[in-house]
Amino acid sequence: MIDDWFDVIRLPISMKQFLGLPQNPAYKYEYLGTYALLSPRPKCYHAVLDLKPVDVPEPLDARGPILVRPLRDGDWEHFPALFSAAFDRVQPFAALDEDRSLEASRHCLDKTRTGGDGPLVPSACFVAVTREDDKVVGAALVTLQNVPEDDESDPWAAGRVHPHLTWIFVAPMRIRHGIGSALLAATVGGLIGLGHARLVSTFLLGNESSTLWHWRNGFRLLSYDGSPRRMRKRADRRDVGSANVRTELSEEGLP
Repeated sequence: MIDDWFDVIRLPISMKQFLGLPQNPAYKYEYLGTYALLSPRPKCYHAVLDLKPVDVPEPLDARGPILVRPLRDGDWEHFPALFSAAFDRVQPFAALDEDRSLEASRHCLDKTRTGGDGPLVPSACFVAVTREDDKVVGAALVTLQNVPEDDESDPWAAGRVHPHLTWIFVAPMRIRHGIGSALLAATVGGLIGLGHARLVSTFLLGNESSTLWHWRNGFRLLSYDGSPRRMRKRADRRDVGSANVRTELSEEGLP
């Protein structure tokens, strides 16, 4: 979904400056004589969490008491500005100006709210709010999605629909106080109540803070969809499937 907001970046710099550029895995870096060209090359990884009941701490102390409560319809209007601020240093939002970042945030959230990312699971969506005035400072939004086909180490995933942690975000001034983990704990409780056993999540290569957050909260990494090994296995399965169809047609006397 966020792939639509990656732009090609052209920088008129010297080769020396180019060699000193910090590089993000979401881009391909090239130097073309008098300028650097950064072409979008985002790679998404998927992780899965086996669901077990977790206590939700209340209230949290993050620059003031914070509570976690279920999502309400009125909360959506507060999300775009919060979302934009939360992902301000994460690609592709980091490359957008303020107006485009807010536009991208609205687009992503509207798509999630209207079912573009799969059906929303309202009873597994939660927000973090200030205890004093109910100001939204974080949210976790869960949808139902087709899980990418995994290898034999995770046969449960192939071709099935599972809850997906589509977005989780916290106000920059409130991070590192456990709000994200508290939102996840509430989401886990909601999903267990619905009979789900696993939660899938997705993050971009290069988003180290998200990678570490998933690892710290017990997610395990699934195989990368675009790896040569995975693509070779998919091709082998297609070849086997085609061969089986040809055999069945031959046995029925059809050309």
